[in-house]
Amino acid sequence: MSDKLVHHRYHFYKWVTLFYVHKVRTRNQNYAQLRDLCRRYGLKPTGNGGYKTSWIVTLMAFPQIALAQLRQGRGLKSPGFSVIQFLEGVVDEMNSPTDEQAALIKLTMERKVMSYPIKRTY
Repeated sequence: MSDKLVHHRYHFYKWVTLFYVHKVRTRNQNYAQLRDLCRRYGLKPTGNGGYKTSWIVTLMAFPQIALAQLRQGRGLKSPGFSVIQFLEGVVDEMNSPTDEQAALIKLTMERKVMSYPIKRTY
């Protein structure tokens, strides 16, 4: 397996682990906060959405469900070796972004729009 693929899988599992930290925090949140957190990630409540526990169960269970779905071949699937080699070539061809390009990518991933700086003439 390529180092880049291992690196991406590491970050995926790290993200899943970090989300478990939310499990502890969810107990102290109110209904609206839990509902908004689930909506932010596109998750639906487990059972009746009128109960706080439905949202807590969803937040605690979805990482395990997502990984089980990967193992079952549902949704996202692991690409074949030839596809991985092709993607490695594409990534190598693209090179690494500069700090400014990385910042623009992060801004885009957050779906935020930046206004152009005002051009001043003196």
